[in-house]
Amino acid sequence: MIVDMMPSIHKLSIARWVVGLCLTAGLCFADAFPDDHGDSVADGGTAVSLGATTAGSVEIDIDRDLFSFTAEQGFQYRIEVIPGTVNDVDLKLRGTDGTAGLVLKNDSVGQADLDFSYPHVTATTTLHVDVGGFAAFTTGSYSVRITRTAIVDTEPDGLPDLWENEFFNNLTQLPGNDEDGDGFSNLEELILGTDPTDSGSGLFFTALQPLADPNQDVSWQTSTLRQYELSAGPSLDGGSWTPIATVPSDGPTTTFTDPNAGGPDSRFYRVQIVQ
Repeated sequence: MIVDMMPSIHKLSIARWVVGLCLTAGLCFADAFPDDHGDSVADGGTAVSLGATTAGSVEIDIDRDLFSFTAEQGFQYRIEVIPGTVNDVDLKLRGTDGTAGLVLKNDSVGQADLDFSYPHVTATTTLHVDVGGFAAFTTGSYSVRITRTAIVDTEPDGLPDLWENEFFNNLTQLPGNDEDGDGFSNLEELILGTDPTDSGSGLFFTALQPLADPNQDVSWQTSTLRQYELSAGPSLDGGSWTPIATVPSDGPTTTFTDPNAGGPDSRFYRVQIVQ
């Protein structure tokens, strides 16, 4: 547990970082902690060039830095954070909508690099590397580097080596196999971003909640760094499907409010991953 022993000083620092410090009307000091790369996906962050090294710094313990890059389908991305004067750093990979996918932390005292690779198997999109201090009052400099290579698939069988090793610790899996018996093949689970060893992890509807007519909440299981197309139709057997929304993941479960669900006719839903 971390206890703030200097709450008044801490709060004053936060106020200065956000808006500067004004003691009286017309008497203000400049922001003591100017931000260098934005603090959230909404800020836009800093677009980085693949292969280039970009410097950053954690100016105050609550500071986050965002770096954006274009992830193209069929490529593997290596993301490195190399500490300079900062000791412990926290790294998140976020989707276009801001939800965090992969999380990596260096929680040891020391300046070890953070380094991981990510195979991008869905549609080309913008991803964000989110860097901050791991513990309170962690500040200092670091640099970020993102490089791109072809996805490594030794067999080849359509399943990246990174993915097979992560879930099965071997390279003997087949793309058409359904190891957990949930109705989704290994290849489908790769694309969906679900766990091929967990029968409860898949693309499943979880709830339909009628609201004030004509609205209805539609909920389904989702995975981070994915987007979904929700469609509606009059029947399940051969009926025409009309896309009604493209919805980014909002955690383990995502809910969309259908504004046109009212009326006497039956209404069915289909959800698909956007590739």
